Amino acid sequence: MIVLGISNHGPEQLFSYLNRKYDICISSFTQVPLGGNLSLTSRVEDNIVFYTTNDFRKHIRYLQKSKFKNKRVFVFGACQQLHTIYGVIPMDYKLVESKRSLDFKLSKKLQPLPNSGEKPSKNDYDYIDLLSEKVQNGSILNTLMTVIYTIPKTVNQKAVTFGICDWFYNDLPKEKVIKFLDSAQKLYGVSKNSRARLDAVLFGSNAKNFRTAFAKLKATRAKGIEGNESLIGVECDVPAFELRYISVKFKNEQLYANNEKRSVDSLVDGLEKK
Repeated sequence: MIVLGISNHGPEQLFSYLNRKYDICISSFTQVPLGGNLSLTSRVEDNIVFYTTNDFRKHIRYLQKSKFKNKRVFVFGACQQLHTIYGVIPMDYKLVESKRSLDFKLSKKLQPLPNSGEKPSKNDYDYIDLLSEKVQNGSILNTLMTVIYTIPKTVNQKAVTFGICDWFYNDLPKEKVIKFLDSAQKLYGVSKNSRARLDAVLFGSNAKNFRTAFAKLKATRAKGIEGNESLIGVECDVPAFELRYISVKFKNEQLYANNEKRSVDSLVDGLEKK
């Protein structure tokens, strides 16, 4: 069985292409109506068309039967949905994947029919799951703030947050943050468990990338250059948003410490509210 996904063309375009290039006429198709079912008794043509991914998913188990072994199945749907079905071969889209993104490039041309394929099967994830996993790859902020929120009292949480942001932002020695965390256990009620979790985050491989990124940011700031977190984020394999967040968080905490009337949490996408 060969299963093909179509995301950027309509049925008429597909039928015209197949007829023109392969002399496959529309009479050789079994078209499954929207919300309908393949008949268990009627004849099934060599080519089968599903007009939605949901209709196709409903038939995946039935399509495992031997009678479909040599069939070609065409499925129309969003590439994000088609991608999460194992065995679907793209006809007019291509996965564009990196460490921190998952996207698709649509093609104006339909690809040639392949000679072989694999039986389809449902996957246990959806596109949002995959995308979320990609976005969080290399992140430290979510884990870091989860630990900080276990510290009693908001004022203590802010003090610990400032100390850690200071360490990153100003590219301070490792010994500096170790000494800070040692004192934080007494001054700010950081438990042994929270301290161990903070150590795991701050001295892990992802944090090393952040340290490298902030060292580069510090060097560019010394030259009077600001706002290049996106470029450095790519170079160091860290989320640019988290670089901006830590930077602005540090600056806002400084303002708070200096008794200026601005909220420590006045952040919108890494920018202060006016």
